[in-house]
Amino acid sequence: MTDETLSNPHDRYFRETFSRVEVARDFLQSALPSNVLSRMDLSSLELSKDSFVDERLKSSYSDLLYRVTLADNAGEGLVYVLLEHKSTPDRMTVFQLLRYFVRIWEQRLHQNQTLCPVVPLVVYHGRKRWTAGTSLRELVRAPKELTAFIPDFSFQLCDLSKWSDDELRGVALTRAALLVLKYIARDELPDRLPQILKLFTDLIRQPDGMSCLETLLIYISSGTDRVDDEQLTVTLREILGHSGEELMPTIAQKWLSRGREEGREEGREEGLRTGIRAVLELRFSADIESTVARLSAIRSVATLSQLLEVAKTASGPGEVTEFLKRHGIP
Repeated sequence: MTDETLSNPHDRYFRETFSRVEVARDFLQSALPSNVLSRMDLSSLELSKDSFVDERLKSSYSDLLYRVTLADNAGEGLVYVLLEHKSTPDRMTVFQLLRYFVRIWEQRLHQNQTLCPVVPLVVYHGRKRWTAGTSLRELVRAPKELTAFIPDFSFQLCDLSKWSDDELRGVALTRAALLVLKYIARDELPDRLPQILKLFTDLIRQPDGMSCLETLLIYISSGTDRVDDEQLTVTLREILGHSGEELMPTIAQKWLSRGREEGREEGREEGLRTGIRAVLELRFSADIESTVARLSAIRSVATLSQLLEVAKTASGPGEVTEFLKRHGIP
């Protein structure tokens, strides 16, 4: 984890979560107007790795760019999602979008591509409702006779402060992502945390579910002071059972990179074993007895760390067993 990601946990969480195409697709289906969606083939949605936000503004904005095929053989379109981290709306957001549009089109021309439509979507999760304008002509005051010379466009706004929890629709991961963004800077976060974590009850059994939960917990830990580690542990235990408490050492391995003392080598080994047992129990329940019994034979921190990652993403206990065989654990 770099100093940059630590200084802006919102950016890290936004990128790690909405870089998942299935989450982005699910979110866009509820955030964009139906007439806009009718012109897009969202099954073709793919992520671009480019970012267009100025370095000096990255503490206030994060962005993701998606490519999508347009309906009726109309070519390619782009969806530009801008997350605003500020606690209050910024009236200059629409001007920043104009700058990013120009950069996107300049890049396309540089790559010998044609200009194409860009659909701008601003996601705002400040505490106060959005009151700034959403079009460029609202920003530039001019006599009626001069308005024709002012470029104009508007953006679609997703104001999480305005949406009720019930309006934040989508699959479990999308809803959890939007709910934690909505409450991350609010005093209500501790009360809403059980609701958010309940969405992971079934999700953690999926191959990427554990890494999604880890991403969310790290964001809560680094992005707010309204919930501490003890509250997280208690809530996890209430929602996920006893293993929720054991899961915390697993997540803590990420927190250690911020400079916390890791302790003795033996302690690290036992912490990893505890984390592996918790992950296997959460994801595969009764199918793990023989696997857990073999953990004590592993004396390498590196091997235990690799096994923890395998446990998080395995589609079944068999993949864990194969890992142990490859590393000579009978």
